[in-house]
Amino acid sequence: MNPYQTLDADKFWRTGVADKSFADLYEGMWRPKFKIEKSSSIVTAGSCFAQHVGKWLTRNGYQWVQSEQMDGASFSFATGNIYTPALLRQWVELAVGERANEGAIAQKEGRYFDLLRPNFCAAGFESEATLLASRDLAAAEILNYLTAADVFIFTLGLTEAWVGADGTVFPMCPGTLAGDYDPAQHHFKNYTVAETIAEMNLTFELVRAFNKDIQFLLTVSPVPLTATATDAHVLSASTYSKSVLRAAAGALCEASSEVDYFPSFELISAHPQKGAFFEENLREVKSDGVAFVMRHFQQALDPTRDETNDLAQQEKTAAQQEQPDADSVDDTICEEVFLEGWNRKQQNTTAPALQTPPQFCLVGDSHMGKLSAAFDRSNVAHIGGMMMNGSAWTQNKFHLDEEDFFIPLENRKARRFWSLTVDELEQATQLTGNKTPIITNIGLQTHRSIGLFGRWWMQEVGSGVITVDHLAKFFQEHYAKHLKVLMQFAEAGHEVIIVSDPALQSFFPDVELDLELFKFYDQTFSILAGHIKCAFFNARDWSQQEIELDKSYCSSKVHKDGTPDWYHGSDIYYDALAQKLESQFGQKDPVSNMGASKLTA
Repeated sequence: MNPYQTLDADKFWRTGVADKSFADLYEGMWRPKFKIEKSSSIVTAGSCFAQHVGKWLTRNGYQWVQSEQMDGASFSFATGNIYTPALLRQWVELAVGERANEGAIAQKEGRYFDLLRPNFCAAGFESEATLLASRDLAAAEILNYLTAADVFIFTLGLTEAWVGADGTVFPMCPGTLAGDYDPAQHHFKNYTVAETIAEMNLTFELVRAFNKDIQFLLTVSPVPLTATATDAHVLSASTYSKSVLRAAAGALCEASSEVDYFPSFELISAHPQKGAFFEENLREVKSDGVAFVMRHFQQALDPTRDETNDLAQQEKTAAQQEQPDADSVDDTICEEVFLEGWNRKQQNTTAPALQTPPQFCLVGDSHMGKLSAAFDRSNVAHIGGMMMNGSAWTQNKFHLDEEDFFIPLENRKARRFWSLTVDELEQATQLTGNKTPIITNIGLQTHRSIGLFGRWWMQEVGSGVITVDHLAKFFQEHYAKHLKVLMQFAEAGHEVIIVSDPALQSFFPDVELDLELFKFYDQTFSILAGHIKCAFFNARDWSQQEIELDKSYCSSKVHKDGTPDWYHGSDIYYDALAQKLESQFGQKDPVSNMGASKLTA
């Protein structure tokens, strides 16, 4: 016997890395030391990559604390990026009163600039007193938020820094964004592993003095240096910097049960990824790279939630979920719907030649997949269907694309399905001389978006009155990409018919959802649709007003934990919806009159 005979598969390179598919690479890489609940108060700080963490936490229902002084910014503190542990320690010292709030101020043309926050108030302050008062507010915010925090996530970004003669650590070299560089006053420092560990331990001690229960989660930014002030090549300098930070984070993690390390750096930068998650400049991380990292984060914290493509595994996950809510509903049914549309294309690598001009192209989630099946039953020629799960749409798992409108990122099948659908759209235009109308519910995933909006509302407004303007701001912050796709469809000449979800929530009082909020969401979306030259069909109102809606219109699916599928309709519902849309928007002769219909109700 030897110690290697009993190791798990992920401890060996071949079974842990080389034999894994790209999508499953590094599964189980992080095993959290402590639980991070959705109810946990989480503050984040660090380098640029830390901003992705804050945005993701908010979108996924965690209680992430956002700075009240930096409107719309993805920071918990009104400090901007904190690249080095030394700068973090300096801010915490200022927050607890161990550092005087003075100095690090530049003056130019009657305006005062904060060299500790060169990106904060870029236009400068009207006086030195105003600047210092603002800095005091930032320090107080740090103290208040860390005092109440359960978890502090800090992303280590750099080892290189510029330090003043008085020991002040600057986030940027003076003279780059603000102030003037003075070689007699500003000297370069490149922190070692030992110095990085010492700086972080000082911060831990300072914070635990007023919050003994706080837990720390460290990450290392995968973003390489933009430039180096050392004599080394920027690639070597960047490797040194990340190596130091990773080694320090590992040592800190090993030394304390209250300090953990999440491997965002490895997930993006390790060579098996072949640089796939970096933009063309090989520095900035793509949005799907961020999604890849955060999927590992979520799966480790909550292994019962599974966004993979394995239907059997998803059904197993559904059985494990104890109390699904509007943001954790089970999408297992959607995989089946997706396969229906995929089978219609017979899994060809090129789109089959169209025999009949399509009356519609469907683009969206499982509702569009079920509507596609209803069109099949009524022999209405169409293309498309379900492109991604509702969760993927809500989590922005798609790239905007000038040629193909967007690129799905949920999985490879979704990308192939959409690629073939785009080919069919082009075929239809060549065949008919007209653009095929697009029926879609992009942005209308209300079984998820209502929960997201509710959390955004409590953070932004609290107990105030909800207005259309608030919802418009919410859409701009969370659904700008969705609206852009819809605009691209319209600008390309397609009639775009946006279809809302059905009015089925009223049959499920146990779900405790406010049907009026759903209606208000639809109302706002209809207003936005008009601004981007899209039609809006309010299926929620139609289903309540024009058909005798009863429980037979609801999905009969029951999840493994006994909860009903309250957000899908039955075949009866989708057959009725298909008939309504075909009669209102369809054309008997698509070749001569396609796309001429207009919204009449």
